[in-house]
Amino acid sequence: MPMQQAQARMFLVMLRREVEDLAAGIETAEADAVLARRSGNLDRQAELLVRAGALDRRMYEMHRMIARLLKRFPDVDDLASEPA
Repeated sequence: MPMQQAQARMFLVMLRREVEDLAAGIETAEADAVLARRSGNLDRQAELLVRAGALDRRMYEMHRMIARLLKRFPDVDDLASEPA
């Protein structure tokens, strides 16, 4: 079981990094959409909002994966903050 916990911990760290990256991408896309709207580029605004939505759906999936991982390995969350 220790090997599985170590793998789960590494996966949890990776998933959380992915969530951070996705959150930053969503924030950027939404901010760029506001700028596109202000400049009157409604097509670009729509593209950016679609991108933000796709990133948001992906982030939702990452959160679901994290929840499932923590359900199976409840102690992993305590271990995830320790250096690998």
